[in-house]
Amino acid sequence: MFDSADPAVGIVESVAAETPEVRIDLKVDAGVNGGNRKISNLINMAPLAQAEFLAIIDSDILVGPSHLSHLAACRT
Repeated sequence: MFDSADPAVGIVESVAAETPEVRIDLKVDAGVNGGNRKISNLINMAPLAQAEFLAIIDSDILVGPSHLSHLAACRT
């Protein structure tokens, strides 16, 4: 399932080292919350969130360059 030896861990650590001005947290958690793995992943990483506004964008959609600005302006 989830493995801290996954090559993606090294990639995230490299990006974090190359951009020290950006906060990057990595959480590897094999905990399963319900039947939907994507939602389970979101639940597992939620304790790391420290922002007032979180945007989650899936990899199978295409958005324009102002998408996040638009989302931030629409929040209630």
